[in-house]
Amino acid sequence: MDNKEKLDELSQKLAMVQESRKEAEPRVQANSKGMALGMRMASEFVSAILVGGLLGYGFDYWLKSAPFGMLAGLGLGFTAGVVNLVRVSREFKESME
Repeated sequence: MDNKEKLDELSQKLAMVQESRKEAEPRVQANSKGMALGMRMASEFVSAILVGGLLGYGFDYWLKSAPFGMLAGLGLGFTAGVVNLVRVSREFKESME
């Protein structure tokens, strides 16, 4: 066997190994939809809590009932935020099907 034949044989083996490695590696693709969905969900959750807290603070200021309006507003804001998260995740799931 001369050097050219050895080189050809080695090239074929290398090509087979590279091909098998390509098939074995998982392909990771960046998906901007997922990032956009995550940012949307986070912003809706935080904004719902902030709006609920501000409304509760407004009721406290108006009715002079120090912590109770704020606590009720935060609770309602948290609940609204969770409902929004569930709604958005259902919409996303339906769009993927």
